[in-house]
Amino acid sequence: MIGQSRLTGPDGEELVLLYDHAARLAAEDAADKPFGDLITGAFAGRLGYLGALLYGGLRRHHPTLTLGQAHDLIGEAVGGDMLLSLQEGMVKAITASMPARDESEEANPPKAPGGTGTRSSAPGAKKGSTPRRSGGRPRAASR
Repeated sequence: MIGQSRLTGPDGEELVLLYDHAARLAAEDAADKPFGDLITGAFAGRLGYLGALLYGGLRRHHPTLTLGQAHDLIGEAVGGDMLLSLQEGMVKAITASMPARDESEEANPPKAPGGTGTRSSAPGAKKGSTPRRSGGRPRAASR
């Protein structure tokens, strides 16, 4: 699946975010973290993770962009509405790139039925049986 979003950069230039498999791999490689961790960390305020996600998303339409330039974009956006705009654009594009969840699937499907037939015997010792000592040697008689 591919998700795309357009937004305006700090200098007024149009930025096109596109998230597909290659964009996810680029973001993972840039931060050396799994994509899910990048999303969680980015929206918990980790600007380095946000920069890696931005870098991955911009690579297709802005191939000369470097990771450092993506971090610079984040730096220019911090403290203003631009950061919120970047985050919203990324959320829109990343969400669109995810497969749709089938709502008909149950969250907790019922357990599969057990095996057929009955158990051969109940667990544990049989009634009236005496415990057997381990080791095979008889116990010494007490004096």
